[in-house]
Amino acid sequence: MNKYLLFLIFFIYNTFAQDSIKVDSPKKPNPIIFADFDVSFGGAEYAGWGIGGSVSYQFFETDLVTARIRGFGSYTSEYVLLTPMTPFPVFRKNETIVDYGLLYGKRWINGGTSFSVSAGIAAIRYQYSQRVGDDYYRREENLTGIPYELNVKFFKKVKRRYRAYWWLIPVTKQKVAFGRSFGFKLSGTISKANYCSLGISFGLGTHKKY
Repeated sequence: MNKYLLFLIFFIYNTFAQDSIKVDSPKKPNPIIFADFDVSFGGAEYAGWGIGGSVSYQFFETDLVTARIRGFGSYTSEYVLLTPMTPFPVFRKNETIVDYGLLYGKRWINGGTSFSVSAGIAAIRYQYSQRVGDDYYRREENLTGIPYELNVKFFKKVKRRYRAYWWLIPVTKQKVAFGRSFGFKLSGTISKANYCSLGISFGLGTHKKY
């Protein structure tokens, strides 16, 4: 009888003990998705400046897909004579290249740093000046090309409270995966309207799985 009573007490205790244990389900990691804006300097037929924006999504381990829009303008320097002995330099826009690209590539993350390389296909609007005699005529062509990018980004290693106003004022109570990034971007297109530029980039998003 005592054996059955002890067995019953043990069974009831073990059942309630298991029910009282709180099992935390594993948290689903955040997706890796971010947007960035960049300003760059480079060259096409002539030297010029470029700006761009993109949205990227990383999946599996290292696969990266990016949608981007970039604009590049090159300039030539000339001069006009204010007087027969006084030349005055002026800059004339020589060409404008705008590409709308979809790229696929690889991205590797190490702590708070990442490196990525991508290429794809782009629709390009190409505007340029054609000189005929002493006059310039504006031409425009619609092209396709191969866009490419190499990126190095720096971002936070661990979750932190998001801060606004130049990282001074925290605006979230909890530590979050969302944050800023800073980096360098080499980009361009391979087409009839070739260009290549190097610049700095600024981003927002979740840059790794935390």
